[in-house]
Amino acid sequence: MVVRSAIISVLEESETETSNDTDFSQQWFKVSQGSEQPLTEELRWHLDDLLDNPGSARDLLMGLMPEQDSRQGDWRLSYHSLQSADSNPVVLDYMWMMDGKMAFYMVDSASAGENGTATTLMIRAFFNEYLRSQDADERGFIHLVHQIEHAIKKSTYASPIRAMFGILNAADNQLDVLSMGLNAVVDGAGNAIIVKNDHLLGKDAASTRFQTIDLSSGSIRVSLSEIGLTSFSLDIQRLSA
Repeated sequence: MVVRSAIISVLEESETETSNDTDFSQQWFKVSQGSEQPLTEELRWHLDDLLDNPGSARDLLMGLMPEQDSRQGDWRLSYHSLQSADSNPVVLDYMWMMDGKMAFYMVDSASAGENGTATTLMIRAFFNEYLRSQDADERGFIHLVHQIEHAIKKSTYASPIRAMFGILNAADNQLDVLSMGLNAVVDGAGNAIIVKNDHLLGKDAASTRFQTIDLSSGSIRVSLSEIGLTSFSLDIQRLSA
């Protein structure tokens, strides 16, 4: 009921917004033109309530997960997840774009402790706002990481967190991956590459670099390799391959 009340409240507020495609994470955190706004009392109430109700917080994060199978043009994205019922989940979000690109992120929401839910919602808000306003490329994503880290440092409701950003460039047959403490094995046609970085998002992750993975084989699997994480993998496939 707490989650339902929060969502209804934000949906009602969205009716007065000029944009109809702004999701509730953006509404909560008031992300606009690349800068975060002060928390409202309503947002503080919701976040405090989610802190007091970890079961509801987990249900909210699970409700953010997108469709498990998605296609655009010659490309297909799918993911497989076996999430623990005892802790906050790994959260994935992605967006297809008209220029032949697809951007995604993965967040281990449990790695930020009690602030995992709020931090994950904040990342979702910045990610969606960024992709609505500009093209996805490495330079832009590094700027996005700077913004998120600045917001994490300023907020008492957010903490450093393990995450990963990725950009599929279909035209160039490549996948650019930026690990921020969330390590993975990227396997394409039997050629496994370890993607690893010790800098968590919120602790100078913007100083790290993307790793470029060749996608000429037509398919690739990104499997989280952290000890203690549940089974989670992301598959990207070119259907015409």
